[in-house]
Amino acid sequence: MSGTTDVADMFDWRLSIAEVEADGPFSAFDGYDRVLVLLDGAGMDLHFTETGERVELRPGNRCARFAGEAPIEALLVDGCLLYTSPSPRDRTRSRMPSSA
Repeated sequence: MSGTTDVADMFDWRLSIAEVEADGPFSAFDGYDRVLVLLDGAGMDLHFTETGERVELRPGNRCARFAGEAPIEALLVDGCLLYTSPSPRDRTRSRMPSSA
């Protein structure tokens, strides 16, 4: 991943846009749920290393929602632009419209 920035340990809500240019691990957000939306580009595969599950983010399948503590390796199809929104699962809930 590239373009990441450290944030405070606790927050109620966060929105960010990340330009991803390389394969690599996702940052952990223990206790947070994450929503990712592919905004531009060919996409990426999210490989959940503990379960072996793989989720493909592509122009036809733009959204993924998962626990922030899940260890994930991102494998790019090509560079992409992501919207990301982690939110604490005990205080807030993120939802994406079905058309996203």
